[in-house]
Amino acid sequence: PASVTRENAADLFDYLEAKRKHFQERKRYARFRINDLVRVPLRYEVGYKHNRFKKGSQPKWSEALYKIGEIHYGTYVPMYSVTNKQKIRLAKRLYENEINFVRRLEPEI
Repeated sequence: PASVTRENAADLFDYLEAKRKHFQERKRYARFRINDLVRVPLRYEVGYKHNRFKKGSQPKWSEALYKIGEIHYGTYVPMYSVTNKQKIRLAKRLYENEINFVRRLEPEI
């Protein structure tokens, strides 16, 4: 701050603005697409009691397949809303690491 003068103030402002915008760039691409079939962790299904410290060989992913219905880009990392076969949406949005990809459905032409 002590070396800022009227002559170099505009250059310094441009430099700091470019640096700030670099860190604010969001991840605008999503790993999954709408209508992809995925599995979700069992702790997000209704009626599942989750004990984090319990050992066991019980499955941790749902047997049911869900479809990605919507992609939310509001955060720095995209979040996904998923729906089941009856078109009922899960109440919670999920991150990429909370979804297990099964297969991609090609759009019907």
